[in-house]
Amino acid sequence: TVWVRHAVCDSTATLAECLPPSDDTSDALLMLLTGLCARLRRESAIELLAPLATAIRSVARELSSDEIGKVLKDGASIPALGAVLSSTLAASSSSSSGQNGHASNGNNGGAEGDFPAILAALFSALGAVASAAMDLFAPFAVDAIAPVLQVLRARCGDTTAGIRPETLTAEVLAACLEASGSVLAA
Repeated sequence: TVWVRHAVCDSTATLAECLPPSDDTSDALLMLLTGLCARLRRESAIELLAPLATAIRSVARELSSDEIGKVLKDGASIPALGAVLSSTLAASSSSSSGQNGHASNGNNGGAEGDFPAILAALFSALGAVASAAMDLFAPFAVDAIAPVLQVLRARCGDTTAGIRPETLTAEVLAACLEASGSVLAA
């Protein structure tokens, strides 16, 4: 159920921040990161995107670039994060018409009003992964920068960016700019 997955995300974030560094800890965090990214790709409950992104961010912050490089080699983790970010941006722009671009069951539990928090968490996770991966992130930078540019274009008044102005809160913009620095540094 949704509340169990939410509790797992919260526990994972806390666990990642509390475990002492060691090879075993790194191995465990890598398994968790792989699982979290896989879950993010197929999560149908939009209200779980922010907790999943927060857990990904917490785990990524505890890994070195060599360690996180092992997850990047699978080729699916980062594109999943970018794809979910893009689909959430699309869903946030169409939420007023009752559409939900990410939640497949159509029941988002009232998460429409939380799009800014969800987007901020996703951008923060993207930034954390890019920052941890450093130069290993370069192959993913072009795809990862697309949602960042979409937000920045919308903030500059580009109505073709497809983002409603109320979605562009200070929290979203701050997380977006933080992610852009890490992605561009790659």
